Amino acid sequence: MKSALLFYSFFACLLFLAQLPLSAQTDTIRITKMDKLGVAEIIEGKAFIEEKVVGASRSEKKLQDLPITVYVITQEEIHKNGYTTLVDVLKMVPGVRVGKVGSGLTGEMFMMRGLEGNVYTKILLNSLPIQPSASSSLGIGEQLPIAQVDRIEVIYGTASAVYGADAMAGAVNIITKNTQNSTFTNINVITGEYGYQHINFMAGGKLGRNKDVIQYTFYGSRGVRGNMNVTGGDYNRIYNPLLYTSDDIANYSEEQQLEYFRNSPSTQARFAQIAPSYKGTPTRPIFSNLEQESYLFSTNIKYRNFQLSFTEMYRSDPSSLGRRPQLFGYHNSESKIGEKTQVTALNHTKNIGKFTFTSNLMYLRNRFDNQSSYTANYTEIGKQYIYQASDDIFGEEIVNYQASKKWELTGGVSYRISSSLPITRDLEKPFDTEDYTPFSDRRPKPDPLFGNFGINPVSSNNFGAFAQAYYSSKKWNILLGFRYDNPSSYESRFYQRLAIMYKVSQKVSVRISGGYAFKAPPLSLAYFSVGVQAVAFNPNTLKFEKVKDSVAYQVVPNPNLKPEEAVYTELGLRYTPNSNIYLDAYVFINNVRNIIVGGSVKIDRNLYPNAEANSTINFVRVYQNSDEGNGTLAGLQVALRVKNLIPTIKLNTNFAYSMQVGDENLGDGRGLVEAYRQVPVHSLQWGISLNPIKKLYLNFDNVVMSGWLPRYLDPNRTFAELKKTHWVKGYYTLDMIARYELSKNLTSFIKILNVFDTKYGGINATGLDVDLRYTPQMGRNIQAGVAFKL
Repeated sequence: MKSALLFYSFFACLLFLAQLPLSAQTDTIRITKMDKLGVAEIIEGKAFIEEKVVGASRSEKKLQDLPITVYVITQEEIHKNGYTTLVDVLKMVPGVRVGKVGSGLTGEMFMMRGLEGNVYTKILLNSLPIQPSASSSLGIGEQLPIAQVDRIEVIYGTASAVYGADAMAGAVNIITKNTQNSTFTNINVITGEYGYQHINFMAGGKLGRNKDVIQYTFYGSRGVRGNMNVTGGDYNRIYNPLLYTSDDIANYSEEQQLEYFRNSPSTQARFAQIAPSYKGTPTRPIFSNLEQESYLFSTNIKYRNFQLSFTEMYRSDPSSLGRRPQLFGYHNSESKIGEKTQVTALNHTKNIGKFTFTSNLMYLRNRFDNQSSYTANYTEIGKQYIYQASDDIFGEEIVNYQASKKWELTGGVSYRISSSLPITRDLEKPFDTEDYTPFSDRRPKPDPLFGNFGINPVSSNNFGAFAQAYYSSKKWNILLGFRYDNPSSYESRFYQRLAIMYKVSQKVSVRISGGYAFKAPPLSLAYFSVGVQAVAFNPNTLKFEKVKDSVAYQVVPNPNLKPEEAVYTELGLRYTPNSNIYLDAYVFINNVRNIIVGGSVKIDRNLYPNAEANSTINFVRVYQNSDEGNGTLAGLQVALRVKNLIPTIKLNTNFAYSMQVGDENLGDGRGLVEAYRQVPVHSLQWGISLNPIKKLYLNFDNVVMSGWLPRYLDPNRTFAELKKTHWVKGYYTLDMIARYELSKNLTSFIKILNVFDTKYGGINATGLDVDLRYTPQMGRNIQAGVAFKL
C-alpha cells in the first residue's frame, strides 16, 4: 500500500510540474513517419488492421487478411516505450510470459503457448533464422537490433510448414528498418541505477542518382549493467542452500536453520561432499556484483535488387543465474558466459510479371568466449570452463506467383550445412580455440583422465522444401501449406498447416487453424556431458579426497535423440467495429509428445572404463525421449486494443487476458502432473498510454500472473505435496515511462521498472535438479535518457 501511494503521489507531481513551464507551448510530440503507415493512420488507429506482416506466410499481407493469430509491435511503440531487448517488447504481447533474468546460457527468456520461447519459437532476423546449430536456444539480451526495427511480428501456433524445425510454439520475426531516402541519424542514451548504461544509434542515407543509387544503413548499441539487483529481502530465502536439503526446515527462522545444521552431522557431511568450494554461511551465500554486457554493430548496403548486410552481436551474462548456490557459486564476478554471433546475409529480390523471386544466402558464425566459466562449487578447483562453436551456411530460393486477384502460390527450397561443437564438458582450463576446425571432425589431444569425453564436433545438413496456397475473396481467406525436411541427423519429416477464415461482415470474422510441427533434437542436449574426478571420504583425514584415474560421470551424451512433436488446433474471432478498436479472441489446444526428458540409465563401463569403481554407483543421468511423455495445454485468450479512447489526451489501451490449463505426463515412470509446468492459469496484461499535455507521453505497463509449478519437480512427491512445497506465488508488476519532447529533434524520458519493487519469480534456468525453485527477477530500477534524431 505504501508503495502504491508513493507511486501515485509521484505521478501526480510529475503531471503538475510538467504543465507549469510548458503550457504556453503548442508543438505536439513529433512522430517519425513509418515506411508503410502514415502519422494519420497511427493516430486514427488504422494500423490495427492495416499493418503488414511477412513472417506468417513469406509474402506481405495485411493483418486483417490472415487466418491465423498474429500480433505486431510497431517501431513507434518500441521507440516511445524505450524497449532495449526482445523480452522488453514481448512482455506486453498477449499470452506471453517473460523472465528478464533467465540463465547464463539463454540470457533473458520468454514462454509462449506453454513452451520456452528461446527454444521452441523460431526467432528470425529479417525472415532468416539466427539460432546457432550448436545451441538448443537463442540467447537473448541487448545484443539484438530492437531500437532499429521497423516492426516485430509475433506469429502464434506452429509455423513449421513455412520455417521447418523449431517453430513449435510460433515464430518471432524481427524486421529492421529499411534505408530512408535522405540522410538521417538517431541516437538514444540511457543511464540508470545499479550501473546501468545503454546507448544505441542508427544512421543512413544514399549515394548516387537515378538507378545507380546505393542506400546504406549503420546501426549499433552498447549496454552494461553493473549489478542485476536480484538479491535481498524476500529473495534471501530462495538462495538459502539449506532450503534444498530438507523441506522440513522451510518454515524455520534463519537461527533455527543454523541450529539444525550444527546438530546434523549427516547434513554437514553431505554439504561438504557436494559443495567443497562453497563460499558463505550454510544459509547465505556470498554474492559479487552480477554484471551484464552486450554490444551490436550492423551495416546494410542496398543496390538495386541486392542487399548485403553484416551484423555482429555479443552478450555476456553471469553463468550461475537461476542455479542453486551450493552447486554454482555467485561470489566470483568473472564467472560469465560470453557469446558472439555474426550474421552475414545476401538477399536478392526480382519481380517478373506475376512472379517474385527471392534469394537468400546467409553465413551464421557463433562462438563462446573461451573464458566462459562456472564457479563450480561441486569441485575443489572451484572454476570450470566451457566452450561452444558453430558455423552454419544457409541458402534458400522462394518463388511467389500471384495467379489472380484471389489466388497466390508460394514455394521454396532451402539447404543448410552446419558444423558444430556443442557445449563442452566442464574444463579445468580455457578451451584452445585452435582445437575446433569448422566442418571437420578433428578432436583435440585426449585428456589423460577424461579422454575425449565432452568434446563432440558434429557436422550435419538439411534439405527443405515447402509449398503454400493462399486464397482470398470477399468472404473467405484460406491458407494451406506443406513442408518436407530431410536432415542428415534424424529421420525426414513432412508436416502441414491449414487455416480458414470466414468474414461474417466487414467488422466480424471467425477462423480455424491447425497444424503439425516438431523440434529438432538439440545438439546441446544430445551431447550434454558432465563429469568430474571422483572423490572418496578418507576416514584417516576425515576429508573427501580425489581418487586417481576415476571419474564421477553426472551426465553422458545420447546422440540418438529424436524430434519432439506438437499438434495444435485454434478457433478464433476477430472484431473491428471501427478503425480505433481491435478485438481478437481465441481458444487453442496444444499437444506435445515424444518429449525429451532427463532420466537415468545404467552406465556402460565399456564406453566409460574410468567410471567410479564403487559397485553401488551404476546409474548416470542422460537426456532421452519418453514414449509416455506428453503434455496437453488448452487456453483462452482475449486481446483488446483501443486507440483514442479519450481523443483530447490520446488515451490508448492494450488489454489481454489469458487462461491456460493442462496436464503433463512426465514419463520415465513419474506419472501425471495435474498442471502444466511454468504456466500460470490466469494472466493479465494491461498497457495504458496517453498524452496529458501536448509534449508529454506517459505509458503504464501492468502485468498480473497467478501462481505456477516450476519446471523441475521432485519425483518422490505427489501432486498435492508439490503444490505445498514447490508452488511459486503469483505477482503484480508495474513499469512506467514519462517522455517529454524538448524540441523537434530531442526528447528526454524517465523510466521506472518494477515500480513497487516486487519480489517475484521468473522462468527456470535448466529444468534440472540444479535449479532454484524460481529465478529471482530484478527489483526496482530507475532509468533516465535522451533521444536525438536528425
